[in-house]
Amino acid sequence: MKGNYCVIIWLIMALAGIMPSNSFGQCTVCGTPRVYSGAGTTLNTSTNSGSGSLHSSRWTGGTGNFLANQIAEFNRNLAFTWQASSFTLRGLVVSNGARLTLDRPNNGENSAFNIENGCIVVRAGSQLNLVYFNIMENVTICIEDGGSINFDSRSTSGDRDKFVFDNVVITLQGPNATLNFGDADIDIVGPNGLEIIGWTGNDVCNGTTPPASNTSGNITWSNGTLDICDLLNLRVLPIDLAYFTVAKNTDSRISMLRWATLKEWENSHFEIERSFNSIQEWASIGSVSGQGYSDGEVEYEFVDWSLPVSAGNIYYRIKQVDFDGTFSYSPVKAVQIDAIPGKDPWILYPNPSLLQEEVKIEWREPQDWKEEQVILRISNSKGFGTSLFLRNISEVQEVVKSYFNDQPAGLYLIDLSWADKNQQFKVLRK
Repeated sequence: MKGNYCVIIWLIMALAGIMPSNSFGQCTVCGTPRVYSGAGTTLNTSTNSGSGSLHSSRWTGGTGNFLANQIAEFNRNLAFTWQASSFTLRGLVVSNGARLTLDRPNNGENSAFNIENGCIVVRAGSQLNLVYFNIMENVTICIEDGGSINFDSRSTSGDRDKFVFDNVVITLQGPNATLNFGDADIDIVGPNGLEIIGWTGNDVCNGTTPPASNTSGNITWSNGTLDICDLLNLRVLPIDLAYFTVAKNTDSRISMLRWATLKEWENSHFEIERSFNSIQEWASIGSVSGQGYSDGEVEYEFVDWSLPVSAGNIYYRIKQVDFDGTFSYSPVKAVQIDAIPGKDPWILYPNPSLLQEEVKIEWREPQDWKEEQVILRISNSKGFGTSLFLRNISEVQEVVKSYFNDQPAGLYLIDLSWADKNQQFKVLRK
């Protein structure tokens, strides 16, 4: 396999023989697809006059010609072939017994299709065939029980048999929802690579030699499949997460995180990570030790005592770390909070506070900060203390935190001056 990758496989055993196939879940489409209604079953990416495959007369739903970055649906019990050269789709839906093949009209070295920032849904009894270089990036793929996706290139020269997975999540909705690899170079890239939910197999490779059966549960491959061992030898997550919930207590201004595992294997600990108003910048706010090994349900909880002072959305996730340092993440949960009432721009809390508690100071609306110099004075009841010229909010926060870490119980005065403004706090430490 080419490049660096990170792949996570969540092994969820299908309930074969216990529940009928129609009890498995249905897939949800990520947007509104445009349905192909043309008479022909062979498509290309031309739009000339009214005869082109992408002409508006051949598509229902939406307006105008079918364009790149839209979602296409094929919902008739027919075999369709769509040829393209590096054409970008947001998604595909294959339903009602349709068989869709994505191909390229020539043997170029570029991809036939790029499927990005959307979803692929293959419903029960339907089939998606990828027979040429294909790129999938930031995509969820859902295959219902009885549906299948086949990765089998008609050419193995150069990159023509490459199938790229970059931040892709595949959900197999039952033991008869299948992934089948023929002549395929499996290329898993990016920090999030590929996640497969619902794989029913447990066969792995012996080094780089795959099992002779060429099958593992609802995933199959052939002797022409490259890098299948990179998929089969992925570790099963060391925990089976039963649930993860987050609830806020408005009166106490805290968030309560609760989660439970059904089993644990080499589970060292959990790190709780938080992000405010986005899911781009995460910070660790605490950790909880794991059980290590367990075959029964184990419940955990964590309290976030230090919510931001301004209004917004707080996002949480749990980073599970096993004994060898490898890790995985839970789903993201969110709560919405209101700002602490008041008009003063600086907020200090907790106040009063115990000596073992950390004193925090925050600017109520960080987006309104003008990058002004701050004069900070802190003194005790006898008038002794410190006076500093500081450049930003972070420096004020660090000085206040450090100062009170070393001070005894008592009454203190904080004086803040910036621009033409001033604010004071009386701080009681017990």
